[in-house]
Amino acid sequence: MHTFSDLRTGDLLVWGKAPIQRKALNYLDIVRVATTSNFGHVSVVWDEGPKPSHVEAVKPFIVKRKIMKSNGLYVIPMELSISDKEMMEFFWDKLGLKYGTLDAFRAWLGITLKDENKWQCVELCLEFYRSLGLDIPNAFTPTDLVTTIMDVTGKPLHKLKTEEF
Repeated sequence: MHTFSDLRTGDLLVWGKAPIQRKALNYLDIVRVATTSNFGHVSVVWDEGPKPSHVEAVKPFIVKRKIMKSNGLYVIPMELSISDKEMMEFFWDKLGLKYGTLDAFRAWLGITLKDENKWQCVELCLEFYRSLGLDIPNAFTPTDLVTTIMDVTGKPLHKLKTEEF
């Protein structure tokens, strides 16, 4: 089991249940059920201090914020060497762009309509890892992405201890 202090920039965060005290609580459960996935959301860790942040595509837009406590939080430690400058270069022009609600449901059907001004969580994470040179095939749901990354990289999924939050 991984701890909160083990998180590093570039790690993939994965939610098995909706985060506690989030407006998207019901929405993440809907995503999990609609996509028949074990997971409802993914994001990328951006470790900048004692309490890491993450970048996520959520309704209504892409944001960078502190990681909130969740009973169902997992991590795939990607073991990447990424500077804050590299994170900024990729994410800076994406922060504030709209979340593509319809794109998220299209993804469940395996359909993507790339609109550079709208993103869903899997698409954002996948594009980030590809920008680093990782050869990751298309994935459409959070579970697809988790499975694909584990297959391609050989990295395991770990439950994140929440008592440290």
